[in-house]
Amino acid sequence: MLLLTILIASTLVQLTSIFVAYFFTLKIPAKKLSLMVAFSAGTLLSVGTLDVIPEALEAENIDVHRLFIILLVALIFFNYLERASLWHQQHDQQKPDVEIKNQSELKPVVLSSLIGGSIHNFVDSLVISAAFIADPLLGITTAAAIVIHEIPHRLGHFSIYLAAGLSKGNALGVNLASGVVAVLGGFMGWLILHDLENITPYILMIAAGSFIYIALSDLFPYLTRRQQDDGIIQQTSLLTMGVLWVPTLGQFIH
Repeated sequence: MLLLTILIASTLVQLTSIFVAYFFTLKIPAKKLSLMVAFSAGTLLSVGTLDVIPEALEAENIDVHRLFIILLVALIFFNYLERASLWHQQHDQQKPDVEIKNQSELKPVVLSSLIGGSIHNFVDSLVISAAFIADPLLGITTAAAIVIHEIPHRLGHFSIYLAAGLSKGNALGVNLASGVVAVLGGFMGWLILHDLENITPYILMIAAGSFIYIALSDLFPYLTRRQQDDGIIQQTSLLTMGVLWVPTLGQFIH
């Protein structure tokens, strides 16, 4: 039953993020999408600090200091990972404009985006598996947080694929193909973590590090830059809603 729940959750995460991003690509003005970032930031912070970390700390026979070392290492790792990605983007931008005007030059980007997205989806499903093994409610909130932070990633992928000359239907198909790997990630997570539950708290701390880093390093600076255009009241309201819905859901379910 647990395996089935994990596989269903992993599949729903992928399908929801893909089709919501696809709908946004078709229907929603770009300037309206920025307000969703505030809600995403609140959700990620709330899930990371109020849900995932407490769940990891409640595990039996766990060295708390070691858990927070894992959290620190995870935060540093995600920083280096982001800097490596930024360096790669800056390196690509140094190429002459004539090289990127031809759509065929973007074909390799489609492949690298597909591979990178597939790996990312695999890891997301591992995190979902760890969360459901620890606690079903944690699995639900973690899956929801992943959906929310996946939507902007999917929007970026759609932009790359469309710029490379793919039709909207083909771009949707490529995103769906990368999502298939998530089911494998969910199964592998259940297979490994179900028998090695002692490592689950450490996986949860890595997940918390990911959520907290994305919120504080990427989303908050973006909100600061956008506050004049979006309005600080609207941003603050959506940020607060993002923070509050996670513990509110927990109170209803418990």
